[in-house]
Amino acid sequence: MLEPVREYGLAALARRADQQQRTRAGHAEHYAGLAQRCDVGLRREDRSRHLLTMCREEDNLLAALAWAREHDRDLALRLATALAYFCELHGLVNDGRAWLSGLLDSGAGDERTRGEASARLGRLAWRQGDNDGARRYFGDGLSLARSLGDRLRIATGLRNLALVECSAGNGERALELSERSVKLHAELDDVGRGWAWTVLALAKATTAQWADCDRASREALAANRVQRSTALEATARIGIAFAAANTGDTATHRAHLRVLLADIGEAGELVDDSDWLWSASGLACNEGRFRASLRLAGAARAVSERGCTMPLTTMPFTESCLERARQQLGRRSADRLMRQGTAMTTEQLIAEALQQPTAGDRPLSPREREVAELVGDGKTNEQIAAALVLSRRTVESHVESLKTKPALGGRNELMAWVLARRFDCVPPR
Repeated sequence: MLEPVREYGLAALARRADQQQRTRAGHAEHYAGLAQRCDVGLRREDRSRHLLTMCREEDNLLAALAWAREHDRDLALRLATALAYFCELHGLVNDGRAWLSGLLDSGAGDERTRGEASARLGRLAWRQGDNDGARRYFGDGLSLARSLGDRLRIATGLRNLALVECSAGNGERALELSERSVKLHAELDDVGRGWAWTVLALAKATTAQWADCDRASREALAANRVQRSTALEATARIGIAFAAANTGDTATHRAHLRVLLADIGEAGELVDDSDWLWSASGLACNEGRFRASLRLAGAARAVSERGCTMPLTTMPFTESCLERARQQLGRRSADRLMRQGTAMTTEQLIAEALQQPTAGDRPLSPREREVAELVGDGKTNEQIAAALVLSRRTVESHVESLKTKPALGGRNELMAWVLARRFDCVPPR
């Protein structure tokens, strides 16, 4: 009598398992569609709305991807491809790369899907600073576009390869590729030509052609009047700001950073991107706001550790800014300030980025450096005046000014600050 009951139970379980699989498949298809729609939206004017939707549905999106990787790899590749830009914005670069590379290695997807997936994978590898990997994946995507005769994807592929050559420091090759991409986009009258202009701007920066970098970035802004992409506008403004930073034009740098940060403020903690943080750190350094510069750099480093690195083209300027700030404040103080930056919210970092410089932010003058060194030696104002052939009143004025520079309130604190800088083996600025 138990045998019919057992057979009935097995049949019921099989029906339930089959129903569960159909439900999971439907769930995965639904969220793949949602991811694809939001992926398009992330490149449009209302980026924050689509980013918020994806953050809200993140658990469902990842559950759908996990199921599809086990049961429907073609669907999984479509979903992982659609999630790639979200991963870049949301601090999931390492995860996104692992998903895409695993699925491509498994042979999932048709030629068109694999070509798009390879391009997205190249972008994530580039974000990690892996130029060899990025070049390989971008090359795979371009080869598939050529085999399909897809001129638009060919134009995008040339742009992608130019991007990695910029990071590798191959300026002439980057210029050649990006100019070909701009030309092909123009022939196709494609709204995506703005992105090609941003890469051409980066190629110009690679070869230190700052006026041309600014010009190409402004061409990208002009193209964006049609495309109306928040992401493209942000990239173009960072290009203008970077050119301004390298020529010491703090007014232009600040103006474009302010517009950029309006969108970052709207997105809030949803955007995990190091580019604006490095740009803000550079502005603060050029304005003499060294504490702000180091806090912003600390936050940028933390984002980079999650896989979203700054293009290597821009790093020499960034590193020079960090060294200037370390020389001004001492390495131990610099390390402490960078740690503080990692604990700050996006709102706090934006406020830090846009803070106006004060008199106390100005770097030490040559005379102030001399006075500071003698204070560190324990000299009195009279002794300093005699050593430097100055009046006592002039020395007193310099000492009072010095107290405001490191935000210290007395002579003993000033002496400790000078000695700490010596201990760090950093020459006074």
